Amino acid sequence: MPQQFQLKERICGFSMNSALAGETVKFCTQEVIGPRAPHLVDRLEQIQNAVFGEIPGIPPPSLIDHLLVLIGPDLKGIAYVNELQIQVSVRVNREIQTGAIIFRQDVSEVISVELGVDIPNDHAVILVRSSGWKRTLLYDLGPLIPDHGPRTAELQKILVRQEELLFMDQS
Repeated sequence: MPQQFQLKERICGFSMNSALAGETVKFCTQEVIGPRAPHLVDRLEQIQNAVFGEIPGIPPPSLIDHLLVLIGPDLKGIAYVNELQIQVSVRVNREIQTGAIIFRQDVSEVISVELGVDIPNDHAVILVRSSGWKRTLLYDLGPLIPDHGPRTAELQKILVRQEELLFMDQS
């Protein structure tokens, strides 16, 4: 069952450099991080402290297979923990019959990813996905920034990129 929550502060992104008070800092509002990225665990822990920790009844990270968090402009959010029915469409490089097992080597391209949840362009999105021991993180916090406006990047392309990092990575 989706869990509603309310953030106390507006999260806008992650700093890309250090700065003293009054200096300029660059920050990242959108990122797709794969299992091999050295900063994946750091980002997950920071988001845990800033967002996931505000979600009542959320299970510990070790029990989360996938987690979708949507945050509206009013900082009201909804979290879907291990309840999405994720559907992935791929292009195959051999004939496939209904019910046949598809192996990694059969897949030449990820075409689309459907989460079964409507994601409004004026909402921030955070999506953690797992496959075995591997995890990926997608976040787009831009819509939470005043005067930024709604998401302009095509979310479907971002979801496909996350799927490629999780599924197509041969490591």
